[in-house]
Amino acid sequence: GFDDYPHIAARLRAIVAGEAHPAHVPQDRRLLLPITPVERGAAAANVPGHGMAEARRRLARRPLMLGGAEPIWGLAFDRTGRTVVSGARGGDVRAWDVATGQPRATIHVDGDVESVAIPAGGSRAMVARSDGTLEILDLEGAAPRRAYRPHAAAALAVAVSADGALAAIGYVDGTGGQRVACADAPIEA
Repeated sequence: GFDDYPHIAARLRAIVAGEAHPAHVPQDRRLLLPITPVERGAAAANVPGHGMAEARRRLARRPLMLGGAEPIWGLAFDRTGRTVVSGARGGDVRAWDVATGQPRATIHVDGDVESVAIPAGGSRAMVARSDGTLEILDLEGAAPRRAYRPHAAAALAVAVSADGALAAIGYVDGTGGQRVACADAPIEA
């Protein structure tokens, strides 16, 4: 029954194993499903659709990351979840420390940043610029930047394979059609 939600996996395993399932005993639903939002946080029962309160409280404890004044058009987490990279309309690319909210690196590229991608290594990022150029950035500042343009259309979105060898580029062709192309992306080279 509805009361089984918090323990449904264990109860299903028990039934499959041949154990008897106790019959449902009706309870006062007013106690199980609090009506007002104020009461929901204190409810002893699992209230489907209302489990986000704790997640929102955890998120509120995360530091706010403050960048420039331009809108952010691209965001990507590294594989560890410790760094998020933002790309803004004015060309600023920032690598943020998620735990502290502080920028680890700020790199300026020519043109607006449409999209950001990070391969598994996490030390480099690929940005799609508004002029269609893909640029590989070293987030630690040790390697020179590399830019290339795998096709003539302006790149609007970019994703990088886990090994950093391929880039998927989203663009609109001359007829207004949406296209995705794959190209070599020597991110770690």
